[in-house]
Amino acid sequence: MAKRTGRGSYAHLEWSTNQTLQLQRLVHEGLGMGNWSNTTDTVPVTDSGERLAVLDLSDIHHPRFHRHEEVQKQSSGEDKEQLEGSLRSYES
Repeated sequence: MAKRTGRGSYAHLEWSTNQTLQLQRLVHEGLGMGNWSNTTDTVPVTDSGERLAVLDLSDIHHPRFHRHEEVQKQSSGEDKEQLEGSLRSYES
């Protein structure tokens, strides 16, 4: 196994950063969400009670993460009904 410093460090860091939990951390952190630790370990963690980004399904064919506040501003009763209809269509 390559040492974490020196010749194999970039390959190791790239390999560990491309793991599922690290990719999720990168998405949330890129949106400014969460105070992260263990950022180079297998399981990155946030402080207890941290709010993370939420999945915005306003376009069912292009879901994406947004800051929680942004999704709340975009939501309305009409949008919710339209989303539920889109989800039913998508699931059929």
